[in-house]
Amino acid sequence: NIEDVSCTFDAFYYPLDKQECELVFSLESNLMQHIQPGMIETHAHYLGEKLISSFYVNEISSTAYNISEDNFKINLIFVRQPVLIMLSTIIPTIMLTSIGYGTLYVKTSLVQVRLIVSLTTLLVMYTLFSNTIQILPKTSYVKMVDVWFLFCISILFFIIIFHYTTSYIFDERDKVKLFHSYTINLDYVIKSVRYLV
Repeated sequence: NIEDVSCTFDAFYYPLDKQECELVFSLESNLMQHIQPGMIETHAHYLGEKLISSFYVNEISSTAYNISEDNFKINLIFVRQPVLIMLSTIIPTIMLTSIGYGTLYVKTSLVQVRLIVSLTTLLVMYTLFSNTIQILPKTSYVKMVDVWFLFCISILFFIIIFHYTTSYIFDERDKVKLFHSYTINLDYVIKSVRYLV
């Protein structure tokens, strides 16, 4: 008989998380009358499918303990299959962020192109994030995939702010004067931001 089942699921590292389940079994008293100490083996073998839903069984171990109460424990370790979430989430976000970053290499005279492309990538990124949240495990804490989305959205946001700033500077004047004695060419500012991002 199964005495207790304990599965602590921690999805912080999703989709690279690993979960552990503990199953405690108890033998019926009429069976224990025929079992002597040392007769219970502590080796468990999993004969089922290795791939279970989005997890695969990575490791299984068993421990005989508290023999006087006829209990023994089996630990199952599940590792999530990250391929699907990588293909549907991580790779598209990298591509979108790269497109947004690529707008830094568009000529400063083509301000509308820079803004339209970067705003579109931000909109698509947010839509992807909203759709992904619906299929993620429901937790009360932030997961690594949430941090990844926030990172990508922040990069695109700061790129858009930079485009607005350079657009204003480009419309007003070609060079920015600092302290009335030093001048900075706008192209040098853009190049430095490319390396910082």
